[in-house]
Amino acid sequence: EVLATPGRAAYLAALFLPLLLLPFLAPLLLLAAVPQFGVNLLAASGPPQSIEFHYTVVLIPILIAAAALGLSRLRARGLPGPTGRLLRRPGALAATLVGVGLVFAVVAGPLSPIPGSGSPHHGFSTDAETRAMQEAVDLIPESVPVSASNPVGAHLSDRERVHLFPLVADAEWVVVSRPGRTGRAITDRQGTLRPGLHLRTLGAMIRSPAWERVYANEGVHVFRRAGPPPVEARTGADA
Repeated sequence: EVLATPGRAAYLAALFLPLLLLPFLAPLLLLAAVPQFGVNLLAASGPPQSIEFHYTVVLIPILIAAAALGLSRLRARGLPGPTGRLLRRPGALAATLVGVGLVFAVVAGPLSPIPGSGSPHHGFSTDAETRAMQEAVDLIPESVPVSASNPVGAHLSDRERVHLFPLVADAEWVVVSRPGRTGRAITDRQGTLRPGLHLRTLGAMIRSPAWERVYANEGVHVFRRAGPPPVEARTGADA
């Protein structure tokens, strides 16, 4: 019941069709991907079943290797007809594989010019909100403990202590983007969607004398702690 959903079927198609189903010709090697497929396909949320996110990182090398081995086995069969002639011409075969990959990059990937068909998260365009997030990130000193909402946190993760807003803990700086287009991944420590808690915490920080708001633009806010963090935050924070 969990696996038989249109979204999961589309996810599998997005992984295997650009490789022309060749990984299935190397089933023993493909078995190495089964554990990660199980994790992704049985996950309750949508991102693990999307090629837009990092959940496919473990799968890609296995699928590419299986596709190469499967292609080698297919060529060794000496098939007749147009398929056999294509398999015997390495240059034409390579051009075909690259062409298929480009077609799928346009249809389902970030190269797509079709509204709604490409990735809204990882495309190559910017808007006022993404520019505001970059300006906010540029304000944060290096190495200081920081709390950030999920879309911004990826750009601040190269430090020892980074918290996922609305967890603030011992953070000296906080960067918050509004719920909405970039707020679909707002989570608390338990990983549950909590946009209400996000907004309440943001409102409390705006009103609190313990925080100085140093930037606000396009729904992106940057706060700097105006005093020392509470003792419990300094001693019991979870990074």
